Amino acid sequence: MDEDKKPRLVEDDIKDTIKKNAEVLVRTKAHVGDLIHIINVKDCPRLNGTDGTVTKIDYLGQLHGTWASSVAIIPAEDEYEIILPAEIATPMSDIMNK
Repeated sequence: MDEDKKPRLVEDDIKDTIKKNAEVLVRTKAHVGDLIHIINVKDCPRLNGTDGTVTKIDYLGQLHGTWASSVAIIPAEDEYEIILPAEIATPMSDIMNK
């Protein structure tokens, strides 16, 4: 095997995924609680055109939410837009009671 062509490690792929997702998250500023409109999900086209609330952002930077229990939005691969940021979506009574 050529010394310059070492096989990629799974860890390298995970690091690349995290970096790509983080770059998109920084651009879109997605947060838990945001209401998003799903434009295109590469691996689950039935979600295209649906809306949902982000309930979790995992360690890979994938968005989980109310759109489907087992489908994550991958920011570096899928398209979505924030239609209502979390700070606006939070009822004023919840903010006042903190």
